[in-house]
Amino acid sequence: MHGFDATVWHFVTRARQRRWSTRIGLEDGCHLASGDMAENNAELVSDALRIVQGVASWRSHPA
Repeated sequence: MHGFDATVWHFVTRARQRRWSTRIGLEDGCHLASGDMAENNAELVSDALRIVQGVASWRSHPA
């Protein structure tokens, strides 16, 4: 499961809640969970990993 642009983090969170697999990359969206612009795929994956591990959460924000 994965989203596009404004829905990326919503779907990463939803996938975690439902224990589904997910993916993320610059082709899906270019903003980090914080709303800041990602410099590379590694930053996006790092944010997604923190959400999946339950270390961080996503909050809706204007893009």
